[in-house]
Amino acid sequence: MRSHPRRTVRWSVTAYLLLSIVACSQGGPGCAPAPAALSERELLRFERTVCFGECPAYKLDLFEDGRLQYTGRVAVAVPGPAEVRVAAPAMAKIRSSIQRLSGLNTDCCNCYDSTDSPSVKMTFTAPGGETKGVDHYHGCDAAPEWLYDVENSIDETLDSEQWTGKTIRYKPHRPRRQ
Repeated sequence: MRSHPRRTVRWSVTAYLLLSIVACSQGGPGCAPAPAALSERELLRFERTVCFGECPAYKLDLFEDGRLQYTGRVAVAVPGPAEVRVAAPAMAKIRSSIQRLSGLNTDCCNCYDSTDSPSVKMTFTAPGGETKGVDHYHGCDAAPEWLYDVENSIDETLDSEQWTGKTIRYKPHRPRRQ
């Protein structure tokens, strides 16, 4: 039995669209959305995405009043959700990290020099009240090295290890181009 050419094209287009949706939902190349809007009282949304391997994927939402909400996704010890309070000294450290991020060009770090790496997506309220976002793909060689330090510091300050079961310390994966 032969298939009808129109039916074959229709199925091919449907399959392509479904695969595109799945790829973009995982943050694939060319699928970087605008920063998600923060709620009125949200200070920082910090999200680590999946990779090819066992990278922990989770989201942390930090609010002005010190509430921290965690949602685990993949390769984490606690799938969540969970909520804790962040102490004032840790909130000050996060605000310092946000201050540093505020000067970063938001298009700096979303290139794809290599594949299969995780991303860190951060949306934050910058000093002055503006909502900004940084989508740092770890396969992008253009990202400044200090950005890894800031991301690792946020993870450490917010104690994500209590849910991921892993100490997370990413660093650039290859030497910078000259």
